[in-house]
Amino acid sequence: MKRRNKFLIVITVVTIGISISGFYFLESGYVHQKIRLLLEEQVANQINKPVSIGWISGNVLSGIEIGQVEIHDLLPEKTRFFSTDSVELKYRLWGLLFGKFLVTKLNIKRPEFNIRVNEKGEINLTKLFLVQNHDVSSSIFQPLISHVRIENGVFNLEDKMRHLKVSISGISSSIQGPLTRWEH
Repeated sequence: MKRRNKFLIVITVVTIGISISGFYFLESGYVHQKIRLLLEEQVANQINKPVSIGWISGNVLSGIEIGQVEIHDLLPEKTRFFSTDSVELKYRLWGLLFGKFLVTKLNIKRPEFNIRVNEKGEINLTKLFLVQNHDVSSSIFQPLISHVRIENGVFNLEDKMRHLKVSISGISSSIQGPLTRWEH
């Protein structure tokens, strides 16, 4: 009986040790760096624009904060199209078992959009998200968001065709909905 008790105690201590080590590993700089590089690559491939992410923090199991995100235009020169101080993302991982990425909170702090219209009347925003003929249900994970919040946003418009520059700051918004697909 003593041998069995010692074996159970050793197994329990090893299991707890591995669990604690795994938890701290998921919050480590190494994991955050790997996620940052993967996110930069995936987003850049989807929108065909250079993307840079300054830092990532938080626990990968429940939510992360992504800081200093920038998306650049390629033409006419490498100019900043979108930037934000930070994006806080809280989610439920168990939804992935059902093919859904359940985002309970998406908080975007100080987003800045720089919309440009060239001399021909072409808008850089229309070239960012090219229309693709794919069914939403055919994607691997369907993102579902229940709460979106934008804090202190900035919208800049530079229209070279009409010689116009407009800047709107202090944009804030909060949108809440069910954790299902929004019909809009």
